[in-house]
Amino acid sequence: MRAPGGAWWNWASRGESFRSRLGQERTRVPEAEVLLGFLSAHGLQTGLKNVSMTMAYSPAELIDSVRMKFLRVLPDERGQLMELYSGNDELFIGFAHSYLTTVYPGVVKAWHLHGDQIDTMAVVSGSLKLVLYDRRDGSKSHGRVNEFFLGEHNPLMVQIPAGIFHGFMGLGTRETLVINFPSAPYRREAPDEYRLAPDHPSIPYDWWR
Repeated sequence: MRAPGGAWWNWASRGESFRSRLGQERTRVPEAEVLLGFLSAHGLQTGLKNVSMTMAYSPAELIDSVRMKFLRVLPDERGQLMELYSGNDELFIGFAHSYLTTVYPGVVKAWHLHGDQIDTMAVVSGSLKLVLYDRRDGSKSHGRVNEFFLGEHNPLMVQIPAGIFHGFMGLGTRETLVINFPSAPYRREAPDEYRLAPDHPSIPYDWWR
């Protein structure tokens, strides 16, 4: 794990854990750590020296093998630059292709699951709520739900391992643009994708709570 400017983070165990009205435990990225990371990633002084940005989630929080990267935005008088996915990143696994998808405010695109493919995605315009659910047999995080809020005000890239149900809902008032870097090419004759409806009873999550 590296400091911002390309740091992959596992968020601290002090992250907020809570229970929804459906009863399952979920985890949100702690706001204080987001703020500290934002300041550091943009070269701003935090008043803290020699602070490691590498933190470990407790097993009760982050779904096993899910990883994140805080994206550094470099603005100047000409515009902005934000690097997404680099071979220099600690968990770069390569990618077979990339694509851009969009979602309108309030629309849910879920649930998706891949048998072998690993997704690595980020938001480049707008904002959304990304939700993951672990139903893998034998997983130490089996039954866990994670929420991530991605967008211009929280520039994160999330890597989703195979076997994890995932989906997202557009937030705000405009169309959100998402870039994904799948680890395998899309096979039209035999897609590596299994789908469920957003309100499928086998997944304990309410998008519209």
